[in-house]
Amino acid sequence: MAGTLQLPLVDLFSGDRAAAVRSIRQACLDHGFFYLTNHGIDGELYRQVFRESEKFFSLPLDAKLKLVDSVDHYGYIPPHAEILDPAEPQGLT
Repeated sequence: MAGTLQLPLVDLFSGDRAAAVRSIRQACLDHGFFYLTNHGIDGELYRQVFRESEKFFSLPLDAKLKLVDSVDHYGYIPPHAEILDPAEPQGLT
């Protein structure tokens, strides 16, 4: 079994914007993801966003597919519909 992934933690409290930007950039280059702390987002808003996300992703596939824009590549993208390997041509499959 693979080891546990340790994602970087970026703290926005320090006030050093340049350092935060460097940390975010490096995290994106190294991992593609990061944890963000002291971002100032209200906890209730955060919980509401997750509730709405759960509602959306529990919709039937045909309802979500109505939101696909294959020309501009935004909206809902179904699982396995994107090519994520940088060696492959980009775009929707």
